[in-house]
Amino acid sequence: MKRFLKLFYLEMMINIRTLIYYILIMPLIFYTFFSIKDGLGDITASAYVVQILIVGTMIVGYQICTREEKDECKGILLISKCRMEMVNARALAAIVFNVIFSLIVLLVIVIFYCVGVKEKWLINEVIMYWFIYFFLVAIISTLIGQIIGNIINSKLSYLLIIFISVAIGALGKEFLELFGTTLHISLFKKISGYISVGQYDAFEKINYLYGLEIESKRLFHRLLYIALLVIILKIVMCIKQKCNVSECIKQIAVSGIVCIIAFMLFSNPTFCRKTGHMEEEGKYLTKSVDMCVDVRKKLNVSVKEQIEILEDTNLIEMTLYHNLKVSSIVGEKENIDYEQNGDFITVKFNKVAKKGEVKTINIEYSGLSSQYFFAGEKATYLPGNFAWIPVPGKKMVFKEGPGFVVLNQIENNEVDYTVKYKSYHKVFSNLNYENGVLKGKSKCGVTLISGNMEEDKINGVHIYFTLNNKIRYKNLASKILDIYDKCEEILQLKCDTINNIYVVPTDNNVFGRYGAKTMILDDTIITGAFEVAEGEDDYLLNEILVAILSKQNFGDLDSEAQNDILEQFTIAVKEQDREKIESVISKYDIEVK
Repeated sequence: MKRFLKLFYLEMMINIRTLIYYILIMPLIFYTFFSIKDGLGDITASAYVVQILIVGTMIVGYQICTREEKDECKGILLISKCRMEMVNARALAAIVFNVIFSLIVLLVIVIFYCVGVKEKWLINEVIMYWFIYFFLVAIISTLIGQIIGNIINSKLSYLLIIFISVAIGALGKEFLELFGTTLHISLFKKISGYISVGQYDAFEKINYLYGLEIESKRLFHRLLYIALLVIILKIVMCIKQKCNVSECIKQIAVSGIVCIIAFMLFSNPTFCRKTGHMEEEGKYLTKSVDMCVDVRKKLNVSVKEQIEILEDTNLIEMTLYHNLKVSSIVGEKENIDYEQNGDFITVKFNKVAKKGEVKTINIEYSGLSSQYFFAGEKATYLPGNFAWIPVPGKKMVFKEGPGFVVLNQIENNEVDYTVKYKSYHKVFSNLNYENGVLKGKSKCGVTLISGNMEEDKINGVHIYFTLNNKIRYKNLASKILDIYDKCEEILQLKCDTINNIYVVPTDNNVFGRYGAKTMILDDTIITGAFEVAEGEDDYLLNEILVAILSKQNFGDLDSEAQNDILEQFTIAVKEQDREKIESVISKYDIEVK
């Protein structure tokens, strides 16, 4: 033990004198200052700083194993009688030094946030982010460097280090996909999800509902990664030092088991794709939906639907976002065959169902949502216009424009919903709470939102807002309600009274028209238009008008017609000119109700 501690001490002294660590710490501290400047919103822009960290620590790990010829290492060689003991001392010294190195940077960022941000949940997010993306990544990279150093001792090794660093870092996903496309090997895309220790989206910033890009499965993935690399390093050393065969076989067997566990338990997220242009009305109406929703890990749903058949048929079509995988569909009194193909599900009865017949179908499915929406342990964002619950017919979920646009999946009739849910956070919805269960009728599906949120009430309207909007949510909600009342009066809308407003982060592409950040579902307004300066009421008016029109056939018109309608409606609402409204409705044959 004394010899091991002496080896450990000497290795630590060499690490302390390693110049590259001090070169690395400068961009990390600079990044810290830069991100503090604009608040936490830029924290995940550090993806490329993580890339620098991976390259640097991998080089350090490589140099640890290729420095025996240097004078400063002669003492270590004299002390060590067992090379494996020296390897273990080096690995431990590298890990301890990475702990100290990461803690220095973490301490700086926590001090800045405690002084400038003062939000406990944000500071907790930062600490976890640094633990997963800096500390554990530094250890992983160091271990990979040591493995390379024990296999190859050549200047060409640095080219291999750069290649591997890029492959597993923030640039890896794009890099491997490009590499695989060039070589016509699709396997590279799948491999990138398993080997990546950088962010899945290097450009993704904080979502104040969800927090930072961290989840428990990513922590588990990195810990498995480290365990696997430690075993591989020992196997390499066994072979290099010509240890006995049984020892090598034992290490390889353990390594294989760890690999199998990692591949079985770790899954990388997938993203939305463009759906086909086929549109087909459903052959049934949904009467009622009784469902259990579990969002504690990912979206798990069990649905009992009561449907009314609209025409004699033995086959019905429904739409469900394709990354929600159906595990079973069963009838109450009959066997049912089904096929899930993309966003569409074909359900076939064993005999013809008559018009007007009421059937009960039980559907179970699970998975992720899309890059726009999510459901899991940290937060849930599932607006009712998104096809996370099956809807009748074949409908486009996304439409291609300047970007992907999420199309409204609205039922043709009012549906009676009962929703039991399991979540780590309080869930807010467009439905009412009754004895811990969500209940209510809606033509606009079910909206479930949870995460870093608080609630308030203004003039009888419930306001739900993310914690970064504590100061401005009242002013924003008041303006939205005032503008909506003016639109309702001049457009002669026959809508529900607004009872709920959600002020949550929203992508530009989500609500039925590219660039819109506001949607109206039943008596609920969901908006991401909270970055509005004082006096920009025209922007909010435009948002409300788009939300009103998107529920009609407005989305079928070309962009020139849409822009003209919005311009004329904006003027008409401001001037309270009903004649102008009727003129535009007549010109474009649109319906406003």
